[in-house]
Amino acid sequence: MNGATVRRLEALEARASEARRRSEDAACDALLATMVPEHVAMIRAAAGPHLRALAAPNPAGETFAARLIRTDPPALVRAALMLVAWHLFEGRPLTLPDYVAEVYVDDPSALPGNPCDGCGYCMPMRGRLLPIGAIKGADGGGVYVGPCPVCTGYRNGQGAASA
Repeated sequence: MNGATVRRLEALEARASEARRRSEDAACDALLATMVPEHVAMIRAAAGPHLRALAAPNPAGETFAARLIRTDPPALVRAALMLVAWHLFEGRPLTLPDYVAEVYVDDPSALPGNPCDGCGYCMPMRGRLLPIGAIKGADGGGVYVGPCPVCTGYRNGQGAASA
């Protein structure tokens, strides 16, 4: 390839990378806007080292899920990152209201892996994230049974979530 072609390809890659970063930032901002301040503070306090590790150069072939497993962030941080990823790559709804976030605060093995039949929002469940991105559910159940915040239109500060 000649020099001009290489420069054009590099410029295209830089634009695509910048557009992806802007989309990721916008999704993170949108998710944080749905959360109560105490949960946002928890994520900001705990996420730093994990985000740096996730943003480091990717070892050949390591999936996003494998990186999450390797960096082992707290459940609330892991859930936020997974919800953003599913939103960006599958168009799933993006919210993390207080009563759903509390599941991740209270249960370190909770993962957003139980899609709502109505809208696809990933409700919490107990399980283990596999390197391929699948979730192996906990033996004996462990599926959260509360109402979907998207389908019920729940917003923080409305009191108890109702079905």
